[in-house]
Amino acid sequence: MKGIRIALLGSCISLLAGCAGITLPEYHKPAIERDSDIQPKQLANCIINGWKGPYPAANLTESDADYYFGAIPGPDAPKAKISVTPRSLDSNSGSRVTLRVAQGTSADIVTIVEQCMR
Repeated sequence: MKGIRIALLGSCISLLAGCAGITLPEYHKPAIERDSDIQPKQLANCIINGWKGPYPAANLTESDADYYFGAIPGPDAPKAKISVTPRSLDSNSGSRVTLRVAQGTSADIVTIVEQCMR
């Protein structure tokens, strides 16, 4: 019985060690993760209009009332992923923006979002 417990413990430790190495290396941390006083719909429209010029395939769609999710496609994986959500349940509270960009992505993607948040 003790041998079974040791074997189970060893396999659990191996599994956890293997899972610890699983990451999304291209999206280590958000480039932007902060609040804005601008309402989600207005902010989402500004971002997509800014992105569409240099990145015609960019998309930002409303998934639920005032919840917007989108990306800028890349050849193998998205260059950027974004979410624009209400800051709170209060309809006039502004937005919460999270933007993740792949390594090596042009800085103008972040700059456009920052300009829209002002």
